[in-house]
Amino acid sequence: MIEEQGCVIALEDGYALVQTQRRSSCVQCGVNQGCGTGVIAKLVGQRATEVRALDPVGVKPGDAVVIGIEESALVQGSFLVYAWPLIAMLVTAGIAQWLWGHLGDWPAVLGGLLGISIGFGWLFWLARRIRKNPHFQPVILRRVESTIPLTKA
Repeated sequence: MIEEQGCVIALEDGYALVQTQRRSSCVQCGVNQGCGTGVIAKLVGQRATEVRALDPVGVKPGDAVVIGIEESALVQGSFLVYAWPLIAMLVTAGIAQWLWGHLGDWPAVLGGLLGISIGFGWLFWLARRIRKNPHFQPVILRRVESTIPLTKA
């Protein structure tokens, strides 16, 4: 279970809107001053993020909570978001090049654009379909004493 601390800002029908502070793990790394990721983290800064989480605990606005999501759901979601459009783009570009490659590179380019569009369209459809699946939802695990100040995004 991957956990994050946040503050409940609103409630809605079995769900809570939880504000979390986006933090970089660079502060814990010894080379954070010379690393490109550390530089980007400093440029982007720490922003508040709002997450919709299942509320089996019965929280109220202002409560400090810990939310969690299963590692398998995060891995599956990450694979789908990052790999699926890329795979769809490469496959359709390859098919277009194989079928119409004698016309130059344009069939592969257009096939790739079509494939990535199909990939993102399928992701949009899938996201709407699994939106209420509890396996893919963050869940409020427990109330805690707040240790991080949260600000409005």
